[in-house]
Amino acid sequence: MTTEIRNPFREPSMRKAFDACIESARTGAFVIVDPASRQEMRHGGGSHRIAFWRGYESAPQNYGRDSLMWACYRAGQAWRKAGGEAPAPLPRTPFGYTV
Repeated sequence: MTTEIRNPFREPSMRKAFDACIESARTGAFVIVDPASRQEMRHGGGSHRIAFWRGYESAPQNYGRDSLMWACYRAGQAWRKAGGEAPAPLPRTPFGYTV
């Protein structure tokens, strides 16, 4: 993905949350694997991760517009609009997935 993603927030904590979500999506840190089923899970883990993927899928939300979850939701929307995809599943090791 070569498109630059513009951060729409002015408040420092919201800017930081938005940028952290975008960077996590770029590095693949937002993909976790369920050890039992070995399936990629988008809607598991921390609430910031869930908010990001809900934004990516444009799912209905009820986050307050002054909450950090709103910044994560908007980061997911921006990631998809810029052509970002869900990162590839994590690489396997001899002992299973790296998490």
